[in-house]
Amino acid sequence: MADDSEAVKVYAEGHALYESGAYYDAAKKFELVEQLADSPAIKANSLVARIGAWKMCKMIFREFECINSLLTGYPEYSDYKLLSERIYEIGDRYYAGEREPAFWHLRWVPWLNDGDKTIEIYTKALERAPFSPSASRARLRLAYIYDKDGKVKESIVQLKRIISDHPKSEEYKYALLALAEALFISAEKGDGDGRLVQEAYDVLKTYEEKYPSSSEMSWVKRRILQYYDMQAQRLYDMAEYYEKNDRKDASKRYYADILAKYPQSKVSENAEKRLIELDPAFVPDGSVVEKESRLAELRAYKIPEEATRMLISPATDVNTHYLQPVMDLKGPQTRIVPAENKPVTTSENNSEAAK
Repeated sequence: MADDSEAVKVYAEGHALYESGAYYDAAKKFELVEQLADSPAIKANSLVARIGAWKMCKMIFREFECINSLLTGYPEYSDYKLLSERIYEIGDRYYAGEREPAFWHLRWVPWLNDGDKTIEIYTKALERAPFSPSASRARLRLAYIYDKDGKVKESIVQLKRIISDHPKSEEYKYALLALAEALFISAEKGDGDGRLVQEAYDVLKTYEEKYPSSSEMSWVKRRILQYYDMQAQRLYDMAEYYEKNDRKDASKRYYADILAKYPQSKVSENAEKRLIELDPAFVPDGSVVEKESRLAELRAYKIPEEATRMLISPATDVNTHYLQPVMDLKGPQTRIVPAENKPVTTSENNSEAAK
């Protein structure tokens, strides 16, 4: 086994390459130093040197791997806080679309890259520093990536961590909205006891309480109405089930619950009709609850009229005998000069024609 003197010699060679600008070759030398050295200090220094070399090469995933190795194996030789934040920065760069070249000598070919490592990097960063100022941003981005990939459960986990661990962060507001949406999506796939939709409703009410003047309030109110519809429909289905099985007392209770708890729901009128038929003693109160729209309001804007120099358009004027549009040849900046009242002789006509 080589001793530390050989490792120091190779380190010096790597340092010389680094100073000359050959950062890739320097990183390879520093990698060899770690293999040759026995001393933890030299091994740690080789990792620190490789981090710098890979950073200069813009090989950001290899830089991340070296940072991770340094923090795992030699934390006493590292600035833990600074390097943890650097992992978040590398994750941000991957999220923004930056990729590490798959082959250093073909790094000029943009599509030959090593793939997207955003999830891996952010996950490790959150393990290292879960309460970093950058953690809430990383979790929100992870939630978005998971949701885009159809992994709603994983997305919900990240959103809940933002709400529980980072209530004062800028991302907290958006995590509430995203969590409510994710829970509604999950509930639509199956929510037998109504737990998911109830949780979504609680999240929406929290948002409504904290951000009453938010521009997203119209969406929140529509989602709350959807909550009423889903809960009322669940009760209505149970009422129908008991009614079909000749258990009218239970059925009446569920219809009455709809009227008492969710009068704004879509099925409240049908529930009232069924209750009137099942219970002759039931007397409706006569109040009419206006059903608010569940559809998003879209603003329509008139397309600005384009300036034109067209005087007559055959396409729009059906009474015209023109086959082609008649344009205003004068234009707005044209000055009309009256013709001189002068008789023109035949010779003048000929000369004008020749011109």
